Amino acid sequence: MFLCYLFRQWSSANAITQYSPTIFRYLGIQGEESRFLATGLYAVVKFVSVLLFSIFIIDFISRRRSLIVGIILQILTLTFISAYFGVTNGMSKPQIASSASATAASTASIVAIYIHAVLGPLTGSRFRIWFLRRHPLAQRLNFDGISLGLLLRMLAGYTQPARCD
Repeated sequence: MFLCYLFRQWSSANAITQYSPTIFRYLGIQGEESRFLATGLYAVVKFVSVLLFSIFIIDFISRRRSLIVGIILQILTLTFISAYFGVTNGMSKPQIASSASATAASTASIVAIYIHAVLGPLTGSRFRIWFLRRHPLAQRLNFDGISLGLLLRMLAGYTQPARCD
C-alpha cells in the first residue's frame, strides 16, 4: 500500500501544482502576477477536469482503459517538458527569446502542463488508492487499515522533490 501512495506522489501531479509558479517562470512567463494567473488557471483546469472525468468519463471509458491511457499520455507530456528543460538548460533568457524554435517549444511546454492537468483525473489514481486501501481489509481491521493508510499517505507526502528556485 505504501508503494501505491509513493508512486502517486511521484507522478508529479502534486509537484506541478505546488511548484507551478517556478515552472511557469522557467518556461518564460514573465511577471509575478502572470505566473500566479497561470497557476490559478492550472488549478481551475484541474478542478473542472476532476469533476468531468469523475462524474462522466471514467466509468464510460472503463477504469482500466482510462488508467492506462491517462498514464501513457501523462508520461508523454512530462517527457516533452523534460526534453524542453534539457535542451534549454544553460541558455539565457535572451537566447531562448531570440530562438523561434525555443519560444515555440516553451509555449508547447506550457500547453503540455495544462494537458497534464486534464489527464490527471483520467488516471483516477487519487480515487483508486483510497478504494484499494479500504476494501481488501476485513471489517474488524477496517479502522486500523484506514489509519495506517492515512499515515502512509502523509509519509508519501514528504517524499516530494526539493524545491529548485
